[in-house]
Amino acid sequence: MEWGGDVMIRETVERIMREYALARTKPLGGHPLAAWLRKEVPQLFHGITSEFPTLLWVASPGQGQWASAPWIAALDPLVTETPQEGYYPVYLFSRSLDTAYLSLNRGYHCSATGTGR
Repeated sequence: MEWGGDVMIRETVERIMREYALARTKPLGGHPLAAWLRKEVPQLFHGITSEFPTLLWVASPGQGQWASAPWIAALDPLVTETPQEGYYPVYLFSRSLDTAYLSLNRGYHCSATGTGR
């Protein structure tokens, strides 16, 4: 069965909503859901946006510890290659994991002096 992009996105979002809260109770390192979010989810999204081959898809369950809620972002290298800078569309999940939002976010990175770029 071949799925369209909208079905793949829905299935991905539903899996995150179903499994993330329980996964967050276990260590982040080596967790299968964390690995899936970091590696497979960006590949899935890249596959459905193949008409935009330069988009860099990034998903994160957190760094060092689980984030309150994960996110999935599309980065355009002409604008930014990191979610800490520039602007980019991103799927954000509520902390309760019952809602997902498609948002246009702006990264903000503070330098060592405390001033933003």
